Amino acid sequence: MTVKLFMSLIIIIIIGFIIWFGIIKIPWVQEHRFLFWVTTIVIITFVGFVLFFVSIFGWRSRALPYPEIIYGEFPFKLEYEIDGVHFVIEDTLIAEFIESRRGSAMTPSRRMWRTTLQNSGEELRFLLIETNDVTIYFTVGRASYFMGDRNAHDVTIVPNPVISIQPRIVITGSQGLFERVYKNSEDAHKILVEYGITLISWEHEPPIRNSFR
Repeated sequence: MTVKLFMSLIIIIIIGFIIWFGIIKIPWVQEHRFLFWVTTIVIITFVGFVLFFVSIFGWRSRALPYPEIIYGEFPFKLEYEIDGVHFVIEDTLIAEFIESRRGSAMTPSRRMWRTTLQNSGEELRFLLIETNDVTIYFTVGRASYFMGDRNAHDVTIVPNPVISIQPRIVITGSQGLFERVYKNSEDAHKILVEYGITLISWEHEPPIRNSFR
């Protein structure tokens, strides 16, 4: 809540108390105290609800500064073998800035980015292997990470995708009972061997250094 809005509410409350103390001394009010108190409770309740809904739905914080760089392309390549069969996942992540959205009492201000792939489009997560006991997949990461924005929200074509901020190889157990995350090829190579996967290479462009104004 901004200082000006807070001070305005304080002034309104003080004026309301002054008026209330003035009214309560009127002789007619003294003779009809019960009606006066009922009316007071109704008014306070109504004003309270109005102030609550105004603070929740009406108040907006300032939008965050715009990024200096609003578009980027980041090639990546994941190469591996399973039982002698060679696989290559290769594409280019496209990061696009959408807008800087003002916050409310319920949500913070944030910058909006769109994450898509040049060839796969909607597919931001790639399945490597799936059995009854384990699922291993590769996520490409989000636009905000590659564009150097830590205070952002990513929009993707796929509704509610399970996509990590950074590129990762994720191992989950049956029914998601356990999860292990690997952010670099050295760590991932060691563990993937246990599941019959030979990681040959895992390369992606590093995030840029962006500025916001």
